[in-house]
Amino acid sequence: MKAKDNLIKTSFGIDISKDKFDAALMSLSSDFEQKTFPKVPTFDNNLSGFAKFLSWANAQTPDSATSVWFVMEATGVYYESLAHFLAVNQKQVAVVLPTRSKAFSASLSQKSKTDSIDALMLAQMGLERTLDTFVVPEPLLHEIKIRCRELQQIKKQKTSHSNQLHALKYSYQPPASVILRHENTIRHYDDQIDIIEKELTDLVNQNSELKDKIQKVITIKGVGLITVLSIVAETNGFALIENARQLTSYAGLDVKLNESGKFKGKTRISKAGNSNIRHALYFPAMSAIQYNDPLKDFYERLSQRTSTKQAALIAVMRKLLILIFTLWKTGETWNPNYLSKSV
Repeated sequence: MKAKDNLIKTSFGIDISKDKFDAALMSLSSDFEQKTFPKVPTFDNNLSGFAKFLSWANAQTPDSATSVWFVMEATGVYYESLAHFLAVNQKQVAVVLPTRSKAFSASLSQKSKTDSIDALMLAQMGLERTLDTFVVPEPLLHEIKIRCRELQQIKKQKTSHSNQLHALKYSYQPPASVILRHENTIRHYDDQIDIIEKELTDLVNQNSELKDKIQKVITIKGVGLITVLSIVAETNGFALIENARQLTSYAGLDVKLNESGKFKGKTRISKAGNSNIRHALYFPAMSAIQYNDPLKDFYERLSQRTSTKQAALIAVMRKLLILIFTLWKTGETWNPNYLSKSV
């Protein structure tokens, strides 16, 4: 698509799955006319496919294009390798949450859904929307993120087995061998948790700057090492986060109103963000409302004003997230006599 036209923006929309990805190309001219490449080719989701795609994309990119974007959804983990590959090759990559692309697709009134249609939708989104640039995570933070996610999953599995064991022990004449297997499985999970937590501690100790910053953040009562590591790794050290509002939106802890005219529905959090951050904050918030006096008072005041205690707990989660962000950015320690006004 090497063109003579004066093109101001080019967008590659990428619909990616486990084994392959479809790539659509659209461009925007200086007179704001959108043009679509007639074919949507398919490439393998591996290094060989990435190289072929990059070669094709470079051949199709107009010389006159002043802005070239590669847009894809955060689909599981399948997008990660391609996003890293393109970013390392100096391409502008945008990774959008599925909820955001779904909302954009709905605005186009698309009734059909195929891989090529989704790729075209993402390409159009790249032309019409201002998107954040994907930043390759620092290698150390990437390692930490993988381990924190593994730890989170193992703890979920341990909780599930513990609940099953509890129910089994109170059932009628449970076989001893079944109980023993559950107990052995739980011990195995405990061993794995110890190993991963030691690996995380060792990784932190390897970097004095990271260790110093984390030591200051965990002065917040109720917040531990694993919580801070999870949040810092999931945000790539808050690399693209500029303010508290942007952070709470990224975590899906922003408020979603449901009001129209005289109707006033329930106010909920959006959950349209990083669920790993919300999971990392839940138990520290539970601890904070018991042992962190300022946050305990904050929670009790909100509990009296809101219809459910869950809403107050979510507000504490949001408060903790902002406090972690603030201390990380300022390099200060927690002052129990001060609460940020940003909720």
